Amino acid sequence: MRVRVYARKDPVSGRRHDLVEIVPAGPKAAAQAEAVRTRLLNQVDERRHPRTSATVDQLLDRHFDMAALAPTTLATYVGYATKHIRPLIGQLQVGALDADLFDSFYAELRRCRDHCDRRPRRDHRTTAEHECDTRCRPHRCTR
Repeated sequence: MRVRVYARKDPVSGRRHDLVEIVPAGPKAAAQAEAVRTRLLNQVDERRHPRTSATVDQLLDRHFDMAALAPTTLATYVGYATKHIRPLIGQLQVGALDADLFDSFYAELRRCRDHCDRRPRRDHRTTAEHECDTRCRPHRCTR
């Protein structure tokens, strides 16, 4: 018997995330399945009630304000956060972060550095008005 509990929609990939556990067949399978269901629901509830309401964006802002870094290093870190972290997980509460979320986050980073929506598009050589030439190529994801 398979017990499946809806956990949430993955904020990075947008896909449904379920907790699943298999209970072996037998005379006590229904009781065991109910116990597993209760345990899985408790796991889901624990993730919804973090100890802090701070978001990743708020902690990044605080970190960058307090970081004792060289100006170029700080600018690089802020750039990475602006391009990769803030759009994907910046709005999430820190208490909601877990291993599954980070697995999804890193999979997205490996898939496409521009975090595209997988629709065909052209990568232009500049943001200014221009005539496209061979330098403006079709976008290709890493994977």
